[in-house]
Amino acid sequence: MKLAKQKKISNWLKGLDILLSLMVLTFFVGVTYAKLNIPDLFYRIESTNVFLIFAWIVAICIFVVLFEFWKVCTQIGMDNSFSIENSEYFHHMTISGVVAAIAFLGRIIWILIAQEVNIMSILIIAVEIILSLMFAVLAEAMSKLILNAYEMKHENDLTI
Repeated sequence: MKLAKQKKISNWLKGLDILLSLMVLTFFVGVTYAKLNIPDLFYRIESTNVFLIFAWIVAICIFVVLFEFWKVCTQIGMDNSFSIENSEYFHHMTISGVVAAIAFLGRIIWILIAQEVNIMSILIIAVEIILSLMFAVLAEAMSKLILNAYEMKHENDLTI
């Protein structure tokens, strides 16, 4: 009965993961289309190619996170929530969050070098850096908590 409940939770989370993946894909494809075909829609902060390169680096980071979350959901469905695997998957999410923050920082540096400085765009990108780093901290905290729970569970299994 417990395994069936875990399987149900896993399936709901995987459905959410698919929905988020479709939303992210739609967003980045839409932004790409708009940037290429409706240039007046955006502030002129940087060249189209540079903007799209940084945007798709971030998109890849998000897809890595969603892929790793899929693997977490699979472990949950096998009633293996507190596992070394899930700890590693959350650590991979941490790395993706840091890479996204570095990409946003690279974008700020590019804007400054290209002398296309717009204070509003710098502020928005700074917020994106902060959000990426907050995500990374939370993912790493989850990684450590899951690993600690696994170790406690493993110790209790050995003492019984």
